[in-house]
Amino acid sequence: WAISPDWKSVLYISPAYEDIWGKSVHRIYSDANDWFDSVLEEDRPLVMEDILRKSRGSFVDFSFPRFRIQRPDGSIRWIQSHSYPVRGKNGVIERVVGISQDITERIRAEVALEEALRFNRQIIESAKEGVVVTSREGRLMVWNRYMEELSGCKRDEVLGKHMHEAFPFTKEESPVSFFVRALAGETLEIPDFLFEIPDGKKGWVSQTV
Repeated sequence: WAISPDWKSVLYISPAYEDIWGKSVHRIYSDANDWFDSVLEEDRPLVMEDILRKSRGSFVDFSFPRFRIQRPDGSIRWIQSHSYPVRGKNGVIERVVGISQDITERIRAEVALEEALRFNRQIIESAKEGVVVTSREGRLMVWNRYMEELSGCKRDEVLGKHMHEAFPFTKEESPVSFFVRALAGETLEIPDFLFEIPDGKKGWVSQTV
C-alpha cells in the first residue's frame, strides 16, 4: 500500500487487502480510514499514536504495534504492518509505502507454544523427582522444587552456574560427557553415586540422562 504523507489519502492498495480485511479495495480509495474502522477498539489508541508520530515525519520505528481487526464475517485477525517514507530530492516525504501481513496463525502458534511451555513447567515443578536441565556447556538452566529439597540448594543459587561450580563432586563423575551423549540421542543410566553438599548433607542419587 501507499498513502499520502498526512495519511489522509490512499494512493495504492494491493488486492490482498480484500483477502485480509474482507473489504473491497474500492472502499478504501474513497475512505482512507476504511482499514482503521476494522481495528478493535482496544487496539486503536496505540495504532493511532503511531500514525500521528509517523504523519509528523518521525520514522524511528518502521513497524506498527501488532493490532487486531474484525472482518465483516466477525472473525478476528492479527495484523503486523511496516511503513517506510519515500522522500523527494529535497528530502521532503512525498508518500509513505508499507506492507501489512496477516499473522494470525503465527500468533496462535506462539500462544500454543507458550501454553505448552507453561504446562511443561507445571509438570517439572510438581514432579517428585529432581529435574535438572543444562545447556550444552553444562550450565544449569532448570532446577525444580524437588531438586531444591533434595540438594538443599535454592535455584537462585545454582542457575547459570556450571555443574562443576554447583557440585564439585561432579568433576569426578564427569556428567558433561553423559550430556553430550544424551544430546546425540542416547538414553543413559548413570550408576548411583554418593553426594555431599556444602551444608554437610549426604545421600545417594540415581540419575537418568
